[in-house]
Order: sequence, then C-alpha cells, then structure tokens
Amino acid sequence: MNISSILLRYLTPAKPGHQGKAAEPPATASAAPTAGPAAAAPARSADAMRDILAQYDVTDISPRAFSEMLQKLRQAGLLAEKDFQELSLIRLDLDREGTGPDERVNLLDLCRRQLERLREELRDARERTAAVPADASQEAPLLRRLEWLQKFAAIHGNPAATGVDALA
Repeated sequence: MNISSILLRYLTPAKPGHQGKAAEPPATASAAPTAGPAAAAPARSADAMRDILAQYDVTDISPRAFSEMLQKLRQAGLLAEKDFQELSLIRLDLDREGTGPDERVNLLDLCRRQLERLREELRDARERTAAVPADASQEAPLLRRLEWLQKFAAIHGNPAATGVDALA
C-alpha cells in the first residue's frame, strides 16, 4: 500500500526535534525552488485530496458514495490501482452483508468489527489446534483497509490541518 506518498504531502518540515525544538528542514528542501510546477504538484495533490475527502465522511457514508469517493481519488492520481482494488473490497463486504447502495454505514466501525471478529476466530482456532490457521493472512489486508479509513476520516474531519503530522 502506497500510503507514504499521500502522507508526505501532509507533513510539515517543522517536526518536534530533540528537546522539543522544531527540527530544521532538510537542506535540499531549502535549496529547492518554492515556485514552479514541481513544487506546486504536491500542493495541488493535497488540495485535491482535501477537496475530495471533504465531500465524504467514511463514518456516515453509503456504499454508492464510497465507490464514488474511491473512483475520484483514483482518477485524481491519489490512489494507486493496488490500493483502489484493496479498498474496493470494502464495497464487496457491504454487498455481502446486504447493505443497500444508499444505506448509510460507519465504515470505521464495520472494519473494526470485522478485524475483531477475525482475531477472535484466530484465537479460537489457535486454542483448538495450537497452530496458526490459514485465515491469519486475512488480518494484514483488514488492518491496511482500517488504516486507510482512519486517514480518510482524519482528513475529512480536519481538512485544514494538512500541516499537522496527525496522519503518520
């Protein structure tokens, strides 16, 4: 999952350094021109991400709106194809559960419940067999989806906070 490219756009160069002082920006950042297409691209991407996610609240969203959000992020080049495919599995989960296309759901809660259910099943299976069940490989993708949803919710909840390192 290529979260780092998105997160880098939201980090400020001034992070708390040793002894609580702001860290100096890297030398290459201060030497790079601040105007021009290369410098403006990350700002445009951050603006595009904020604009898209401001329209969608993953804690109160319909499956149809979630699909639209993913499509917009992908078309804007903010979501890699691999990540798009993985996040699209959330829509499949909603369809399997019988959620209507316009029914409002909290995707964070849904994903947390799925993860907890899987972990309980894994614990039970380990206790019965003393071996790691094959389902253990399902935990990592669920965790990645939950991380994406948390990032989407954080940006939606505070779109102006792009200079805050809250998403790392």
